Amino acid sequence: MGPRLETENASQASSSAIMASPTSPDALTTLCKTIVSTKTLALRFEAAIQNPTPDALLNIPPNPPNPLALLADGARILKAQTTKLSLLVLNQPFTPSETTYILKELCKGCLPAMMTAAEICPADKYTNYLHRLIRASVGSSMLVLIKLLGEIPVDGHSVRDSERGTLQYTGQLWESCDFMINLAEKGLTSYAAVKVTEYKELVDDALEELEEWVTEVPDDGEDSFGVPGILVPHMNDTDRACVKNVVKKLKLIGLLYPPLLKRRIRRFPEINGSTSPEQLPSSKQVGDMDTLIAYMQLFHEEMDSIAETLYTSGMGKEADIRIGVIIDYAKKALAIIAQNWNGENDEFTAWSEKWLVKIKEP
Repeated sequence: MGPRLETENASQASSSAIMASPTSPDALTTLCKTIVSTKTLALRFEAAIQNPTPDALLNIPPNPPNPLALLADGARILKAQTTKLSLLVLNQPFTPSETTYILKELCKGCLPAMMTAAEICPADKYTNYLHRLIRASVGSSMLVLIKLLGEIPVDGHSVRDSERGTLQYTGQLWESCDFMINLAEKGLTSYAAVKVTEYKELVDDALEELEEWVTEVPDDGEDSFGVPGILVPHMNDTDRACVKNVVKKLKLIGLLYPPLLKRRIRRFPEINGSTSPEQLPSSKQVGDMDTLIAYMQLFHEEMDSIAETLYTSGMGKEADIRIGVIIDYAKKALAIIAQNWNGENDEFTAWSEKWLVKIKEP
C-alpha cells in the first residue's frame, strides 16, 4: 500500500501562521486571499472531475497508492478540518489567522490527496462503477466545501445568520466523508450489492403495481419458478393474452436478482482500501462486472417502460414486443456470468440453464 496521509491534530495551529493580531486588517486580508485560492483550487478539481482530459491516465505514476486508502485518509482529514473550521466560524471571537491556517492545510493536504485518488482509479482496473463512484464523491465534496467557504465572515465578525448554512454544509461534508471512508472499508461488492438491491426493489415495485392492475387467479399449483396464472379484464382476447405473457415474463426477470446478488455480485474479487495491485481482479472480470451491473439497471428501466405502455395505452401487443428486449438483455447477461468469476460451473450455472428454458415457454 502506498504512503498514508497523517491526520493533523485538530487542536493545534502553527505558530508561524499567526504573524499578525487575530483580528488585524492584515490577518483579514490574508484570509480573504486564502479563501479565494481555496475556492479556486476546489473549483479546478471539480471541473477536472466533470471534464477529464484524454491524457489523464498517462499521468498515473508507475506504482500508485491504493486509491481507496488515499481517498479515506483524505476524507478523514477533511472531516476533522471542516469541524475545526465550522467551530471557528460560529464562535466568538473570530480568529482569521487560525481559519487561514486550516484553509492552507486543506489546500496542501487532503484536497490534492482526494483528487489524486480520483485520478489513480482507472475504470479498467477498479470497475467503471467504482471509478464513477469515487469521482462523484470527490466532486460533490468540492462543491459543498465551496459553499462552506462562503459562510466564513470575511469582515472578522461571526454572524448569527450564517449558523444554519455553516451547520448544513458541515453536516453534508461529514456525510460525504463518512461515505468515502466506508467505501474504502467495505469495498466494491458491498456498494454494488446495495445498488443492485435498489434495482431489485424498483423491479418488485413495478411488478406489484402491475399485479394490482390485473386480476390474479390461482393455478392448480405454482411451478418451480413461482409464477401464477393471470387474468386481465376489459381487454380483447389478443391484448389479454399479451398482457398475461408480459407479466409472467417480468416475474421471471425479477427472479434473476436474488441469485445474481448472492452468487455473482457478492462473490466478486473484493476491491477495498487494503487491496494490493496483485489482488486486483482481471480486466475480463472487471468488464464482466460492469456489464452485469449495467444490465441489472436496464432491466428495471425497461420494466418501467413496459408498465407505462400498459397503463397509458393498454396495448398488450406493444408491451409483448418490448418484453423481448428485456429477455434479450437477460440472455446476454447470463451468457457473460453463467460461470463463476474463476470460470467454473456452480449452482448458479445450473439454475440459469433452467431459467433460460423457462423463459422460452409460451
